[in-house]
Amino acid sequence: MSQNRTTRKNTSRMTASAMHSAAAAASTAIRASRVLSSSISLAKISMRVCTSATKVLARFLSESNKPSARPLSSVMARLSGG
Repeated sequence: MSQNRTTRKNTSRMTASAMHSAAAAASTAIRASRVLSSSISLAKISMRVCTSATKVLARFLSESNKPSARPLSSVMARLSGG
């Protein structure tokens, strides 16, 4: 009877340990997936920001090459929301 009880205790410890390992592995996989998703989102946002900045710069350079270009101070005020 004592050996049977010991066997049950060891089995339940091994089962708990295996479940803990499986839960830890799942948690790690979920975190890795979130990090990858976050990195992809950040890359997409950065690409949009760079595209917008390039368009603004191109428009600024295009306008500054015109003979009736506004003074730089008014362009800067417009860009800063003023």
